[in-house]
Amino acid sequence: MSLRDVGTELGVRYVLEGSIQLAGDQLRITRQLVEAQTGHTIWSERFAGTTQDVFALQDQITERTAAALELNVMFAEAGRSRQAPTDDVRAYDLCLQAVPLAMRVSSKAALAQTLDLLDRALALDPDYAYAKALKIRAYMMAAAARAVTHDEAREGLPLAQALLDGRQSDPLVLTYAGHFMAYLGGEPDLGYRSIQQAKSINPNSVLVRVSSACCGAYLVYYQAAIEDAEFA
Repeated sequence: MSLRDVGTELGVRYVLEGSIQLAGDQLRITRQLVEAQTGHTIWSERFAGTTQDVFALQDQITERTAAALELNVMFAEAGRSRQAPTDDVRAYDLCLQAVPLAMRVSSKAALAQTLDLLDRALALDPDYAYAKALKIRAYMMAAAARAVTHDEAREGLPLAQALLDGRQSDPLVLTYAGHFMAYLGGEPDLGYRSIQQAKSINPNSVLVRVSSACCGAYLVYYQAAIEDAEFA
């Protein structure tokens, strides 16, 4: 059965596959994430160890794979959605188009472009929490790049407050809103607690861990910040 057939039968766009090589007590394990329809490899990594360390190796592979899947699928989806006609995209696709932009806003023009995509997504679905969280992220990245002042970036404050007042379970929503509150909202303790809640939901998220490290450093939780940074 071909990879395309596997994807069709399972109803999935991406397939995670791997191989194991054993020579004596030496193990070499390869994992790769492949787009089922095209066969394009999105991510791959090799792991090496011994049969005596198999359980530690298993934990390492699980952590690295979970972290890699989050980032690589996110950007693969963003790239895929950019190929769709903008007149026909749904709120989800608009949001995915905004993801790579929101991660590196370096100018007012880039911020405006990102916010336009997200505002269009929210016009289709006013309750789309992730789109609101990406707006918060865009404001924060613009402030960090000095593309806007902190006061200008605080236009995102009502969104962050509203998201943290609700019953959110999406770790990235909690993380982006929490990081904003710590960095620009004047409530670092609230922000850090939100990020820790996100980390309890998905401890293998690189994005969550990076925000946890940054906010931990703000609050002088140096050991916790170092652990999060080393994980990421």
